[in-house]
Amino acid sequence: HCPQNIFTVLLDSEMSMSAPIARFQEFTEYKDVQQYGLKVLSTLAYKKSPTPIYMQNYLELLDKLLVSEIPLEPKNRVKERDDEEKEDKLLCATEDKMPFTYSGMACRRHANRCWGFACQWPLCAEPRTHRRALLLLVERLMPLLAKPHLATDMLCDSLDAGGPISMLALQGVLELVRQHNIDYPDMYDRLYAMFEPEMFATRYKKRLMHLADIFLSSTHLPESLVAAFAKRLSRLALVASPEDAVGLLQLVANLLLRHPALKRMICYEDTPAIMSGDPYVMEETSASRARALGSLLWEVCALRRHACAPLAAAAARVLLAASTAASAASAATAAAAPLDAHSMFDAELKKRFKTIEVNFVRPQGMAAPSGERLLQYWELMA
Repeated sequence: HCPQNIFTVLLDSEMSMSAPIARFQEFTEYKDVQQYGLKVLSTLAYKKSPTPIYMQNYLELLDKLLVSEIPLEPKNRVKERDDEEKEDKLLCATEDKMPFTYSGMACRRHANRCWGFACQWPLCAEPRTHRRALLLLVERLMPLLAKPHLATDMLCDSLDAGGPISMLALQGVLELVRQHNIDYPDMYDRLYAMFEPEMFATRYKKRLMHLADIFLSSTHLPESLVAAFAKRLSRLALVASPEDAVGLLQLVANLLLRHPALKRMICYEDTPAIMSGDPYVMEETSASRARALGSLLWEVCALRRHACAPLAAAAARVLLAASTAASAASAATAAAAPLDAHSMFDAELKKRFKTIEVNFVRPQGMAAPSGERLLQYWELMA
């Protein structure tokens, strides 16, 4: 009954218990604490209408119990592959005939039960509780859920909420799309609309850039879609802080390397005539209607002269990435073209022979070589 009494105190309905729950994380690395803790917590999630503070305490406590990774396979199979696996750390070791046996399947079952109870609460009613639930879902619970597709409605509704909540839900939607074949309509338009100046005021901006890089990693995406993302990221880099602008330009460089056809968007001038004639529509939230293909990335050229040296170097790398992609495409074209006899002979010579510099005069020490005119006027001494 000791864990139940401790959890009853931690799950206070009137006061936030973040500090005591953070101290409790010191014990969650012990396997017996994790297994019994999840079992006890699954029996305490019976409240019909808990307070927002109770829900936050419950979600934080569940998060701390899931910090230690739960194996997704039976333990005996894991031991067959790794004979040097360390023994489980136990807080209350027993020496009797019935020693403690850790069960990852039991932990998964208890975690699913805990989340099943929490889903019946109004988790999305209060923004702080909503963010806490999404963080727990996308970072801890997604690999453990027996039926991850049941979280689709919550993630899709959160994706429409906007702001930091949408950024958190994006990671869960990506997991559903990649691992569970869930189709989400207008996914790229939703991602495109998240890149706006307000994103720099959130703590999840780096997570958004990382997820966008994963979403845009395919080389089979439409050229107009990738061009719209490259243009929007470049435009946002003008108003972002130097640190955020470097991250945005790195993402633009990745897009140019994956899609060499976008090299025609590179611009080495940022004159007023080019800026005024830019057809790109920044206010458009749909990537297909932003008219980015007829635009130029003059923003990168402007940032190349930025006072911040790392940002100017990042802008130069974007231009280098474009030239690298262009040279790679031209090299592939040249490799496919037929070669005449002279060019084939020259290429073979360059492949087989190298120019080696040879010194024909044996050195007599650390002094200048013999025949050096300097020795006529000076004597070199060690």
